[in-house]
Amino acid sequence: MELNSALAREQLSQSVRELGASLAERQGALTLALEGARLRRGEALSAQVSERRGLQEHGGLMAYTQELLKETDQPCFVQAARITHNRLVKAIENLQCFSLSADPSFRHFHMDASRELRLISSMEYIRGVWKRLDLKTHPI
Repeated sequence: MELNSALAREQLSQSVRELGASLAERQGALTLALEGARLRRGEALSAQVSERRGLQEHGGLMAYTQELLKETDQPCFVQAARITHNRLVKAIENLQCFSLSADPSFRHFHMDASRELRLISSMEYIRGVWKRLDLKTHPI
């Protein structure tokens, strides 16, 4: 009985270790997936920050253009207007195609482990049918 009890205890410990190892392995895989998504989004958003800075520079161009319209010297106006026109066309194209390149939230990385927790909480020993041996009719 003592030996069987010790074996059952060891089997229980082994099962729990295997569950823990499997859980740790899965955590590692999920962490890698999350980190990969974070890196990809970080790169996309960094590129977009650079693009946004470019758009802010275009905002300065708009202010310059408004000042240019106040120019009274016609030859000076024509010369500056040619250069400014091309820059304005590029700025308008960039403004029209600007959109957020990556979702900064991680809401789709939410994990619901309630089912697994219920399964673990309900784990029990397997109960077999025990027959009582009558030693008189079934000698060992």
